[in-house]
Amino acid sequence: PLPSFAVPAPSPSACPRRQALPSPSASSPLSSAAAVCLAICLCVRVSWSRSPSASSPSSSAAVVRLSVPIAAPPASHHVDPVIYYAFKCRLAVSIMAIIANRYQRRRPRHIVDPEEALERNVEGRKQMLRNLYQGSNIYCYNSLRLTKRSFGDLCAILRVRCGLQDTLNVSVEEKVAIFLLIVGQDTKMRLIQSTYGWSLEPISRHFNEVLRGILSLSHEFIKLPDPAVVLPEDPKWKWFEDCLGALDGTHIDVNVPLADQGRYRNRKQRITTNVLGVCDRHMKFLYVLAGWEGSASDSRILRDAMSREDAFVVPSGKYYLGDAGYSNALGFLTPYRSTRYHLNEWAAQGNNPTTARELYNLRHATARNVVERTFGLLKMRWAILRTSSYFDLETQIRIINACCILHNFLRDRQRDMDDQLMEQVDSEISAAPAENQGEMSMITQKSSRGYVPWNDEMDKVLLDTFVEYFNKGDRCQNGWKPHVYTAAVKNVREKCNVNITKSNIDSRSKTFDKHYHVISSLLSTSGFGWDWEKNKLKVDSDSVWDDYVERNKDAKGYRHKIVKFWDLLSVVYNKDQTNGEAARTAAESSKEMAREIGTSKDPAGSTSTTTSSLKRQRSDDSFNSLWSEKLDMLTATLKDDAPKLPSSVEVLAALQEIEGLDEDTELELYDILTENARKFESMMALPVERRKRWLMKQLRK
Repeated sequence: PLPSFAVPAPSPSACPRRQALPSPSASSPLSSAAAVCLAICLCVRVSWSRSPSASSPSSSAAVVRLSVPIAAPPASHHVDPVIYYAFKCRLAVSIMAIIANRYQRRRPRHIVDPEEALERNVEGRKQMLRNLYQGSNIYCYNSLRLTKRSFGDLCAILRVRCGLQDTLNVSVEEKVAIFLLIVGQDTKMRLIQSTYGWSLEPISRHFNEVLRGILSLSHEFIKLPDPAVVLPEDPKWKWFEDCLGALDGTHIDVNVPLADQGRYRNRKQRITTNVLGVCDRHMKFLYVLAGWEGSASDSRILRDAMSREDAFVVPSGKYYLGDAGYSNALGFLTPYRSTRYHLNEWAAQGNNPTTARELYNLRHATARNVVERTFGLLKMRWAILRTSSYFDLETQIRIINACCILHNFLRDRQRDMDDQLMEQVDSEISAAPAENQGEMSMITQKSSRGYVPWNDEMDKVLLDTFVEYFNKGDRCQNGWKPHVYTAAVKNVREKCNVNITKSNIDSRSKTFDKHYHVISSLLSTSGFGWDWEKNKLKVDSDSVWDDYVERNKDAKGYRHKIVKFWDLLSVVYNKDQTNGEAARTAAESSKEMAREIGTSKDPAGSTSTTTSSLKRQRSDDSFNSLWSEKLDMLTATLKDDAPKLPSSVEVLAALQEIEGLDEDTELELYDILTENARKFESMMALPVERRKRWLMKQLRK
């Protein structure tokens, strides 16, 4: 007999009516479920029976009989039959579940087409970008810093005037949106790669393509004003007739190599570039020069801007307003020094001007405040200008110029939306300390400092101390280490019997720095040399001197100036000299990018470019490209190993150490050593007493 155990069943009213089940088939969707049920039924037999109730003989209860066709446990084992059979039932159900799972795995799966998946990814990425510039106007402004109308106008201009075209998978709108995300939100390219499914190479290529197109519009959006145009009345500017605008410098954080950080470190110990900006009354840029080192002064950058090929020109009879960092010269009007000037100084004290100079400074600051508000709006709109970027310095300078072009492009198109940013800009300007307060305080301290006359003996002791500690590596990027000043004060006091302080040493060091900067610039120009006997400059003609002084006002008093110990100055102060070699205007940056891709631009700034990929161009002849790269690497390595040509100052200093050389012989040897670095290196390796005999042999050869 089959063992069985009873389980209480639901009431008869709740029991479902018996219905005929459909026969399972392989094509039926219920075939797998029916197979599982059939397997369970083979192991468990279910039967309905009615048994009389113990409480009421007349009533009966439905009892479900589960009969398991499995042998009963042996009598020798004391195991509860209910637990035993329940375990067997669970085991049977588990086996049937495994069989059903294996059956499901044998069913054919849907194979995804790779091209279809790629098409879906591209379409999804396109839709994400479309949401930026096709959504609401506020969402577009917050994401791209442009309104929908301004975005459409910019894309149309880049298409028509700059030659940007849609590619197979990327439209001009997508390229511009990627560029604005990087510039406006300071979004990293790797984040865009993970978000929109692009690789880094096309992102960088499209970014540079849009950057090149925007820079080509520089002649249209950044240009000097027409002096013949009559400007409308303005309460802030009515006191300054014939004034065209204001100019100032602003510092923008940049990322430069470690060796160049000393030149780019400003007085606040930040690595920045000093950007010259000239704007009109309506907060539009008229001239921008970016790329000068952060340690360069505003006046020096202005002189460079007025002497460049793309020069800043002030019309006759007109002028611009500048702060105390500029000279009060022809074409520029500056405030009175040692007098209250900045607007936050007037707001803090809360009183009216008491003198004519204070009244002039107040009106001057009120009008010149337009350039500070322009720089504030520029940095508030483009987040990439508020922090140091990961781009190289050349690309960062181009981005600064492109942001200024976009600023002028947007100034008349979305003035209402920019009013919200101007509220934040005005609050930050009012809360920020005056930038030139430190300069004015230094002027006051300079007048109260005790004057110490310097002589040749003191200069020699000081320079010897500087050379000693310079060779030990104690010159930092922003000056000397503190113990160097202590040693210099001690040596000058002991050897020269003069009572000096650290401030006197620092002042003299700045004087040496100025001498080296002016004289080294002169010596690097054709027509100038150095007279080692008289310790002053040698000039070919008066016309050469007049032409140079006209371009560089700082060199005016150096023609007959005697500067001793030039060799020591060259050793100590030949580093960390600002030269503005990376400074570029927007037009100059546009020409450089055009030369890089081999295109030509007309004066209006239009360009005819091809949108072919550089990667595809290289793949046409990959074998030749590979060998060309290897050859270039070998040539560069040989150039690095070869000795570098010595400077004229080094050759002259070496020849001066050799006794018994007349002037003609010295000139002949000078020509030989400046043209052949190997011979100069060989001469310097010899002892001093043998150099003359070796040089005579070279002359006889």
